[in-house]
Order: sequence, then structure tokens, then C-alpha cells
Amino acid sequence: MQPKIRKHVLVALLGRTPQIITETLFALVVINNIPIQELIILTTADGKKEAEQNLLDHQKGWLNRLIGDYPDAFTKFNRQRVQLITARDNFGELPDIRNLDDNAHFVNRLMQFMREKTSRENTVLYCSLAGGRKTMSVYLALAMQFFGRPQDRLYHVLVSPPEFESNPEFYYPPPQPITLKLQNGRQISTADARIDLVEVPYIRLRSKMEYLFGHQPLSFTEMVNCAQAELEQFPDLPPLVVDTQHRVIIIGNKEILFPPKEFTIYWFCAERSKNRPDSIAVGQYEQYFEPVQKGDFYREETLERLNEIYKIVRPGAESFNPENTQSIISKIRRKIEETLNDSHVSAYYVISSVGLYACKKYGIKLDKSKIAIN
Repeated sequence: MQPKIRKHVLVALLGRTPQIITETLFALVVINNIPIQELIILTTADGKKEAEQNLLDHQKGWLNRLIGDYPDAFTKFNRQRVQLITARDNFGELPDIRNLDDNAHFVNRLMQFMREKTSRENTVLYCSLAGGRKTMSVYLALAMQFFGRPQDRLYHVLVSPPEFESNPEFYYPPPQPITLKLQNGRQISTADARIDLVEVPYIRLRSKMEYLFGHQPLSFTEMVNCAQAELEQFPDLPPLVVDTQHRVIIIGNKEILFPPKEFTIYWFCAERSKNRPDSIAVGQYEQYFEPVQKGDFYREETLERLNEIYKIVRPGAESFNPENTQSIISKIRRKIEETLNDSHVSAYYVISSVGLYACKKYGIKLDKSKIAIN
């Protein structure tokens, strides 16, 4: 199976200084050899005007100049795939982001955009915090925490010395250095310019999205409130011991005895979570939970392992019968919930389902470091 070919997309913020776009592209493409193919600019009506006049103009725009100066670096870049997305309210595009209402409209539009863009598995997003108002940068960082995937990156761009950062004539260091005149009359050569790309690490909550927010799209404020409420109730989870000798699971200091078939399924699911590869995050349940078809475990290797476990649990028994699996899972859930009497804690120990109805997967959400099978 060939690896997926992913499209490399730069998502950049823009206020009224379009230089930051070419500086970011220069840092990514020319210095770091990242083959950016598509450019998306998040801005306001005023920023859009600046971009169209100084950056995207076909005759004198600085984007075309950058590509013309470094053609070998931009072989993958598609000039037709430059998109301007502006913040809007009920009356049209926002000229600027100055008050509470403007901020609310911008952040909700940003969250909607990031939700949609990260739903496409064939993309890698390179998001730049440089540019735009400071609140725009904060919102983009938060959006990455909510929606960012393992492949997505967050950056800040630093330009030095500061004379270049504030100079309206500097867009990037050209191949042949030129001299720029400063406001104080001094001159400075672009050969002295330095553009640094700083990767900003961020906490990824995407794998917890369904658990935190369900399937309904929420506003930014609603998302923050839901996440905060869950964090405040985040439990100190006790260890899980699967006692294979006595058909008992032990959660903290509480024991639950299961009949052979229930215990077999629980042991199997606990084993799956215990054996989760380190390369798969605990929240990426779809990658290590067990697929179920029409309510029954169906993979051949799964049935083989269930048979092995069942014969240990019930020596001399016939083969494991995979019928009524979902009914058994429901019984296991009820026993655990009744014993723990805490829905937030029990959610990590019951056999949970993820995914759509036609392709659900089942497993235990508890991290493998807290699972012991004796």
C-alpha cells in the first residue's frame, strides 16, 4: 500500500502588513524546504485590500516576485490556490477587529474554517501566528489545540534586525542583496536580514473532541466552557487489574466478578488497550479498538484469540460463541457503572464504542500504563 500524498498548506494571519506573508513563505519554502502548495490568508476587509494591492497583484505583487526570485524552491506552489478568507458579521466583511463583537465573529469563523480544513486527511497545515492583531494569533493557537492533528504544525516567524521588521519595503531577502533606506536616513543591506521559523508546540485535544463536545458544532465560547468543565472533573483514575485466575476485574479497591463469556470479552478488550503501540496516542481509539460487524466480533484472528482466552477462563469448554456481543458489552457496562457509581470514572473502564454505526469499534479507553493482566 502506497503512502498517502498530502497537500502542504500554509494558513497565515494578516493585519495590515502583507510583508509577513512573504517572510513566512520564505522561511518555510526557501530556508526549510517545505513544499508549500497552497496559501490561505485569514484577514479582515482592510487586510484583504492590502493583500490584493501589494501581495497578489499579477504585475507588481510581492508574491510573484518571491516566486520569480526563487523558482526552484516554489516548484510545487500553485498560484491559483491562494485564498483570502475575511472575518464577517451580519452586514458583511469586517474592516478590522476592534471590539468584542468583532472578536466573536472572527473566532467563530476561524473555528469553522479549522474544523472543515482539518477534516481532510490529505492535508498538512502549517499555521503561522505572525501577522494580524494579537488576539487573532491567540485564537489561531487555540484553534490548533482544538483541531490540530499530529501532522499539523504551528509556527511563529521572527525577523531581525528589527529595522527590517518595521520597514515597508522589506518583504524577504532577495537572491541579490539590495540596500534599503531607513527613516532615520541610515541604510541597511538585505544581506544582513535574518528570518527565523520557530515551531510552537501545542496540546492536541482533537482526539477528545467527540468526548468533550459530541457531534454538534459549537461556538468557541461553548467549546471552551465544555472543555473547562471536563478538566475540572477530570478524575485521578485508579489502576485496572484483570485477574485471570478468578474472573475478576479490580478497579482501585473494588472487585467485579464476571461470568465466563463476559470476562472473556473484557479480558480481550483490556489486552488490546494494554498492547497499544507507543506510536498511537491513547485518544486515537479508532486505531487500536476492535471493529465489530453487525454486533459481533468477526475478524478471524480476533475469534482465535477469544477462543484461547475462553478456554483459559472455562477449561474444557467448547469454542467461544461470538453471538450477542453487543448485549454482553451492555451487561459489562451496567455492572461497572453500578459498582463505581461515577459516570466520569466509569467511562474509562467500560467497553466503549467509537465511530459511526456501520463501522463502530469497541475498546477500553484507560491508558495502558494503568492496566495489569495477571
